[in-house]
Amino acid sequence: MNSNCVIDIGIKISVGSAAAYFQTGIFSARRYFVLLASSVLIITWINLSNDVYDFDTGADKNKRESVVNLAGRTNRRSSWLSTIV
Repeated sequence: MNSNCVIDIGIKISVGSAAAYFQTGIFSARRYFVLLASSVLIITWINLSNDVYDFDTGADKNKRESVVNLAGRTNRRSSWLSTIV
């Protein structure tokens, strides 16, 4: 997962929460952390789905840092990633 993307989302959520707090004076820590965690999980899912698609189409054939290549996936469709995606 690209850590820059996660940092970017964290900054955007924090700035938005700060702006809302300054306008209303209300801050919900629970809502903030649920939104932050949900955003990280969505980004992770998108990146994993993209890696599986790139592997299936051959785009990641020589890319060692691909999550699918690191997990040791073969060409068989019985991989745990293909059952999720």
